[in-house]
Amino acid sequence: MYQPLSKVILINGFEDKGTQCLVHAGSEAFSFFKAKKDGNPTKAWSDYQKLGAFDPSKEVTLRVFYNVNGRFQNAIGFEFANPQEPVVPFHTETHQQTEDKRTDSILWQVAWKVASNLYSGTKDLLAAQDAASKIYAEFKRTP
Repeated sequence: MYQPLSKVILINGFEDKGTQCLVHAGSEAFSFFKAKKDGNPTKAWSDYQKLGAFDPSKEVTLRVFYNVNGRFQNAIGFEFANPQEPVVPFHTETHQQTEDKRTDSILWQVAWKVASNLYSGTKDLLAAQDAASKIYAEFKRTP
């Protein structure tokens, strides 16, 4: 039988988007609908209302049960967490750090493409790699 994923989270934000809600925990977000297609409330919405986790002045630790659908985490239920259970640490990388890594990756790919085109007639991979490293260093040096 299918078992949903679960983790203990410290809620640090809530967004009501009309028919759907987002619960923020660190850099992660869990989404859920308020109502099913038949109009009845979803389990996640009922659980969240019962737990009273809406007050932003309170730090609320909950266990979230969720499914992953592509890059989205869909909450299907909540419950109070056992106080002895540790909160799962979240990825704390800033947006700028993520963008810097992405830019570095793109620069390295472009440098490798240029170097491999320069050395396409030879089979000297070490020379191509050395050239790519130099091109990458030049890209990094240029503002």
